[in-house]
Amino acid sequence: MRPIYDDIIFEYDNKFKKYFEEGRYMDAYKYIFKQKNLVSDLDRDIYSYLILWQIKVEIYLDIIDDAKEHFLNIFDNITLSYNNIILFIECVLLLDEFEMSLKKDGIYNQLMNYDGENIWINLYIFMLSLKNKRRNYSIKDELLYMVEKDVDRFFLSLLHTILAEIYKDEGDEKWKSELKKAKELNHHNLRMTRLEIQWGIKNDDDLKKGKYYRFYPDNKDILKKYYEIYKNEIQQNNDFKLFKFNLLEGGSTGGSSYLITYDDVNILLDCGINLKDGRLYYNDFKKLGLDIKDIDLLVVTHCHLDHCGGIVNLIKNGLNCPIIMSHETLHILNGIFSKNGNMQDLNINVEDYKLLNIINDKTLTDYCYDAVIKDKKVSLNLIPSGHILGACGVYIDIDGFSVFYTGDFTVKDVETNVGLCIPDGMNADVLITEATFGYTSSFSVYDKKIQDQLILEMLSDLTDHGVAFVPAFAVGKAQDLLLLLRRTFNYTPYNVYVDGALSYITMLYEKVKGAIYGNGILNANDIKLYDSKREFIKKEIALGNCLVMTSSDNLTEGSTSFIYGRELMSLDNAILLNISNNIKKPISMIQENIPIINHGIIQDIIEVFLKLAPKKVYIVHRGAKSNKSFNIEEVLRWFEGVDAVAP
Repeated sequence: MRPIYDDIIFEYDNKFKKYFEEGRYMDAYKYIFKQKNLVSDLDRDIYSYLILWQIKVEIYLDIIDDAKEHFLNIFDNITLSYNNIILFIECVLLLDEFEMSLKKDGIYNQLMNYDGENIWINLYIFMLSLKNKRRNYSIKDELLYMVEKDVDRFFLSLLHTILAEIYKDEGDEKWKSELKKAKELNHHNLRMTRLEIQWGIKNDDDLKKGKYYRFYPDNKDILKKYYEIYKNEIQQNNDFKLFKFNLLEGGSTGGSSYLITYDDVNILLDCGINLKDGRLYYNDFKKLGLDIKDIDLLVVTHCHLDHCGGIVNLIKNGLNCPIIMSHETLHILNGIFSKNGNMQDLNINVEDYKLLNIINDKTLTDYCYDAVIKDKKVSLNLIPSGHILGACGVYIDIDGFSVFYTGDFTVKDVETNVGLCIPDGMNADVLITEATFGYTSSFSVYDKKIQDQLILEMLSDLTDHGVAFVPAFAVGKAQDLLLLLRRTFNYTPYNVYVDGALSYITMLYEKVKGAIYGNGILNANDIKLYDSKREFIKKEIALGNCLVMTSSDNLTEGSTSFIYGRELMSLDNAILLNISNNIKKPISMIQENIPIINHGIIQDIIEVFLKLAPKKVYIVHRGAKSNKSFNIEEVLRWFEGVDAVAP
């Protein structure tokens, strides 16, 4: 196996070397995603090697958030070898992870046994000598000699940074000019930026403006410095004895519903249904010593069924309080729960549809809500939170005690919503945050600009080949992708067919976002030329040069996606593009994977935490726990006086 492994690595290295020499970083990125899909289930060492290349490409594409998050998530799973030691060292030095790398099993053996000549290995060994306070002057001469060589600007920037450290340690003012040279070569040189923070070159205003915590999510000192900055801006000394948190469902991804109580004011945050078993976890409030009629407010953060699917049942069982959600969420909710929505998973009978009128009468869609409840002054503020159309986090103040619930969120903008941005000066006593990617990574691209470019180029390649088949969840990512196409092209260069439940949901989106269909984007249900779906696929879709988007995203048996997948498998020009990462077992057709991430990565959770500076954090909606040494729970434990709970 090892000779074959060596040949594959050699082939990859030659391919990537050519891409880098020609500055074709996006082509390298596309190639990585194609290759990852081929080897992910075959060889974990090769997959890890590709992730290292992905990280290096992300650094050169200047998407440092992605690179850092991916490196921290792959670090424990990499087995160092002669083949990957250079690439590993490059990532270590470019991401300022020298200290962490010293703890990596096998690193010293690999360095001792490396018999080649490589500038990155040499620099790493020089840094080891500097750390051990050995031969500073001879090392400085070596570095000055290396500066004169024609080397990569990222490498050269690091050389100037290390020279700045040596000069500063010697009391020589030359450190300032060396640091300036380092910044001119690479403004995202993380070692240089960390030194600027440590040396006091960046003041508190610089730190807040720069959001440097996103580049150092594993650096305790930098994160604590930020926490002190935001904590010192506010004074909070509230009594937590009056606050209660009850997890009704949603400790992991599935149904989400949380009951918070402060001084007898009861607020229900979301009312999801777990579609895995269809159970409603919040019907029996008596175990909490409450009647459903004791709920004073219901907040629905967004219109995914795992956050809103139980609302009809709540009304049926006696919920009688104001309901708070955005007007976009209410609009989509009405569409999903109407007869036209045809959402069999909800188990709603004909009589239940009448309850929609009650829901609409009780719902308030103002982004600010103020009331006096049980003699307590209560105010709520909805804050857009990315994710999908209408998604909002909610800030709650009850007689001066504050709670922030993120719902599902991302701090980056999506096509249909702006990312979550915590207003300056806002603080919270309690933070309730989702953590879908708080313990793991999908190793996909998070940066919106690069993500869009990658998706558009991939779709162009696939439709040139024939049929690009995209199974998608009915609400959210599908419409974001369609709106991206609409924004990019006056008329799409390939036909786009939309089918299944998402064709109906897309019509609902049009009421809020304007035209989506048209200009080459077609509702397959409007095409009446064929007697059956199978005939439509065989006679029109099979012609190629088209994109087909259908629901469900995981090819659930009986779904429209399942029907299309079954038919498209027989075509040699159809390729499945997986944008949701929910297809666990590939079907018998070529498959590409570029998951679109509309949840917050760990840096997003850290950002919300730092800005709100809470004393108590509840971590909910947790995804897979693949990373034990670096995850959001471990990070939050660094902060004295902060109680982090993962119920």
